[in-house]
Amino acid sequence: ELKNTSDDDARGIWVTVDLYLDNEFVKQCEESVRGTLAPGESRNVEISCGGGCKNNPIVEHDTYEIFITSY
Repeated sequence: ELKNTSDDDARGIWVTVDLYLDNEFVKQCEESVRGTLAPGESRNVEISCGGGCKNNPIVEHDTYEIFITSY
């Protein structure tokens, strides 16, 4: 779940997830969030690893880092 905890609308949101296995980077997955996320609003987001989950499944990993950007 992605939640806007700021006092401003969030637009142009990108969610990027770096996947690691045994402390080594294995893959980066990302997804854009359409529309505006108002202050206090929450939305579920499905992350794909390029080309959709069917074509590029999420690889084995044991840790991850999440980065969220917007304008």
